[in-house]
Amino acid sequence: MERINPQKYVELQEKLQQEAKADAIALLRNKVENHAIVIDDIYKQISDHDWIVTEISNIPIVLYAYGLNKYGKLCFKAFYQVSRNDYKEGEWCEFEENGINHLYCEVYEIIAEHIIANQDT
Repeated sequence: MERINPQKYVELQEKLQQEAKADAIALLRNKVENHAIVIDDIYKQISDHDWIVTEISNIPIVLYAYGLNKYGKLCFKAFYQVSRNDYKEGEWCEFEENGINHLYCEVYEIIAEHIIANQDT
């Protein structure tokens, strides 16, 4: 009988997220001017899911910008969903430092869609 591994899919999911993170960083570094995509206006959205809603300390925030900091780390800008005030005073925030490590697949998709859309113009 095959050995049962309860962590099998958790491990696969983590691997997938890390691959998506690495690819998102590569896209921003190699294909995006100024290494950042900022979608601060709903009319600038390429798709309905350019803004990602997540929670930090049970408070919903909306991610609207994705970029690299001077150390090459993947960062975001966000605002509080309810008040619309800037999260962390509108500064770039690292994903890991803010406990966000499960959205890299979605971030990669947003970055890739924006690159494709800008190539078509």
